[in-house]
Amino acid sequence: MGNLDAGDLVRATGSDIEMLVIGRADDPVRERGTQPSVFCVWERAHYLNEEVFLISELELVRKERRRGIRNGELNFPSS
Repeated sequence: MGNLDAGDLVRATGSDIEMLVIGRADDPVRERGTQPSVFCVWERAHYLNEEVFLISELELVRKERRRGIRNGELNFPSS
């Protein structure tokens, strides 16, 4: 599954927690090779969690129906 977009709902393989895909993430700190990854957020116990996941670790729950993120693109700072 290589076609995830910002706004899609996903879950990690074998997990029941739904997460929101925020965007693509090219994070060299993960040291897991050059596989495509996405930045995801989810809420649990009133805390907002965030993590970068390889696309191969995720399964699609629901595709986002909107055409794009409001107010344009999201830009993430690079370290």
